[in-house]
Amino acid sequence: DWDWLLQTTATGLRSGAGAQSWKISAQTRLAFPVRGRWRASLMAATGTENFGSVEQLLFRSSRSAGAGLGVRLGAGRELRVAGRYQRIAGGRYLMSYEGGYALRF
Repeated sequence: DWDWLLQTTATGLRSGAGAQSWKISAQTRLAFPVRGRWRASLMAATGTENFGSVEQLLFRSSRSAGAGLGVRLGAGRELRVAGRYQRIAGGRYLMSYEGGYALRF
C-alpha cells in the first residue's frame, strides 16, 4: 500500500500586548512498498521552528529532507530506520538519524 501524508501547522506567538504573529510550517511524506516485506519513505518539510530556550524564543526558517526504510517482521510488527537533513537559516544545518520498533494491535 502507498501512503501519502500532507500536514500543515500554524503556531501563534504573542509577546506582551503586541499583535499575534503566526508561523506556518508544512510537511509531506510518501511511503511505498519496495519488495516483499520492505517499505521505503521520502519526506520534505519547510517552515519555522523555535530553536530557543525557556527564557528566549528564537524562531528560524528551516527546510528538511529525509528518507527511511522499514521491514515488516511479522503480523503487526515493523522495524524502521530513517535519516534527515535540515538546513536552518543562518548557514546552519542539522543531521538526524532515528530508529524505531512499531507494534500494531
